[in-house]
Amino acid sequence: MFNLEYVESLQELGQGILDSTNQYAATIKMLGMATLIIVTVISLIICFLGLKIERVLFGAAGLILGAAIGMAVANLFKLDGDGILVAVIVVISALLFAALAGFLRRFGAFLLFFIGFGAVLLSLPFEKSPMVILIMVGVSLVLAILTAIFPDIFVIIVTAVLGGLSAALAGFALIPANLIMIIPYAAGVLLIAGGIIVQLIMLRRKKGVKKPEKTPRRRRRGRLERESEIEAARKMLDDDDVYKQ
Repeated sequence: MFNLEYVESLQELGQGILDSTNQYAATIKMLGMATLIIVTVISLIICFLGLKIERVLFGAAGLILGAAIGMAVANLFKLDGDGILVAVIVVISALLFAALAGFLRRFGAFLLFFIGFGAVLLSLPFEKSPMVILIMVGVSLVLAILTAIFPDIFVIIVTAVLGGLSAALAGFALIPANLIMIIPYAAGVLLIAGGIIVQLIMLRRKKGVKKPEKTPRRRRRGRLERESEIEAARKMLDDDDVYKQ
């Protein structure tokens, strides 16, 4: 039997996450002009250069998770009354996870995909019950594990998705006219596709095309050519000696 209080706490947690994510686009519209421009630029950088700055993004994901774990530990031990102690726990936990995520690439990729892709799923504009939220979290967890196994391709996907959607929403929020909500999301899809393509090209250039290994026949041919060159040089020296005599 499930503990009723545990189920209710999960429902409250899911509802809190849902409420915060449903207000994402509205919050972006409420930001100032300068902030929107900064968000748009940073989001475009993440969308098209996510693989280049992956360590920074891993550290940010670790920082978020570490702070959340620090708050959970403080609540578990009922330390709400001591603000300084709670702040110290949160800061230490956040810095520890940020360092681990930054130095351990697969761990950082796991955190980035789990947090980033989970946030994208939860921000989709449709009604979400606690069961749907749990399914989304489960899907994000499975894909995050795959990200740890194949970090390059999944990091490209999650950075393109996060950066593309954020850039589209923030960019269209700069336009004073009221637009149909589908337009920013359609622009986000185009940015996502462009970000994935650009990062795949950069990944290909980073890895480079391996030079084909020389076959035994090619190695033997090269050796014979060197030997013939040496023999020709030796004959020239012999002819020169004869001429001098």
